[in-house]
Amino acid sequence: MFSDSKALIKTTIRRETTDIPAVYSMSNSKGPWRIYDVKIGGVSLVRNYRVQFSKALRKKSPDDLIEMIKKKIEKQKQKKASKISMKAIFNLVRLMATQSFKQLL
Repeated sequence: MFSDSKALIKTTIRRETTDIPAVYSMSNSKGPWRIYDVKIGGVSLVRNYRVQFSKALRKKSPDDLIEMIKKKIEKQKQKKASKISMKAIFNLVRLMATQSFKQLL
């Protein structure tokens, strides 16, 4: 589907044993083209979040939901920083091992 302001871009994620359909819903109603939803294997990212947020809002306030999202973002940032740190340590150890091996030669 394609119009002046909306488009559906259909693609396939190729895996070793299977192909997964992916559809990007795009709009340019407020300037440049932007993706506003992604469906992977028929599951909409927007719908998934809407269901999760609705469940949370039945039990808690919007402020509580926002705080929960902020905490999740911070946790992801820490996780990413930890991965980067582990990668840096691994590279340093590998470099040191290489240098030590060269000195033995």
